[in-house]
Amino acid sequence: MGVGAMVGAGIFALLGQVGAIAGSAIYISFFIGGVIALLSGYSLSRLGARYPAAGGIVEYLVQGFGPGIFSGAMSLMMFAAALVSISLVARTFGVYAFSLTPAGSRLCSPICSQRALLCSSSS
Repeated sequence: MGVGAMVGAGIFALLGQVGAIAGSAIYISFFIGGVIALLSGYSLSRLGARYPAAGGIVEYLVQGFGPGIFSGAMSLMMFAAALVSISLVARTFGVYAFSLTPAGSRLCSPICSQRALLCSSSS
């Protein structure tokens, strides 16, 4: 889901909003975002090599801060962030699927497309 969220939400869904905010400096925004993604990937690969366990970022939090309220709260925050990214990808899919239908057709509304995507990804 990580790549889907980055590509689906970051490029397809938010490109117009980023362009409106950044204006003609949109390439600088993409460069800074790329550098941040590179550093994030590098740090996660180093942590994965140091703590090889099935748990991902939550395991790294527990290793760094110990099991407790902070680690649990941050894991719940990451779960909430995953839900938001999944919903943004589903919304983008629904909007693109709706644009493929004839104008005024109720055959495929964005909500129906989102439900179809969520049902197919959950099974």
